[in-house]
Amino acid sequence: MQKLNCQQANKMERIKIVIVEDEFVIAEDISTRLAHNGYEVLAVFDQAETALRFILEKRPDLIVVDIRLNGPMDGIEMVELIQKEFRIPVIYITANSDAATYERAKRTHPHAFLIKPFTPANLLAVVDLALYNFSSEQSPESIQRKIEPVDSDAPFLLNQSLLSELAESIKNMPE
Repeated sequence: MQKLNCQQANKMERIKIVIVEDEFVIAEDISTRLAHNGYEVLAVFDQAETALRFILEKRPDLIVVDIRLNGPMDGIEMVELIQKEFRIPVIYITANSDAATYERAKRTHPHAFLIKPFTPANLLAVVDLALYNFSSEQSPESIQRKIEPVDSDAPFLLNQSLLSELAESIKNMPE
């Protein structure tokens, strides 16, 4: 396999993500982990209203959104408004996993639902899976694969390290 140098890798278009999370520490953690793994975090918001305007204008590749946010609009309402304009994969994150909230979120057809607290391996697996599932739903001519290698050795490095983390998590699970 041909190796990419840093200049070539920087020219490749990375997957663009917007994070909407009202807990600063969690938002920063998600942003840092995604950026470290080759994703481009366009912005982090703590309110749906500001995020909505930005998302409709910039049209990112993925939204990671908390359900309960600062302000009058929650994450589910924001996603409903975005979906009226265009299709985009959505990952909901929340500390509130009650049945009513889950059912309400489910009606927006999210690509994942992540309950806080979650591990870095869970976050990366969910992002990878959401993007994969969304791209497989698209027609072949509309799919644009955007890969930014984490390291210049191979574009698979992220998936291999992710699989290693998942395997380790599974080994350490109580029976």
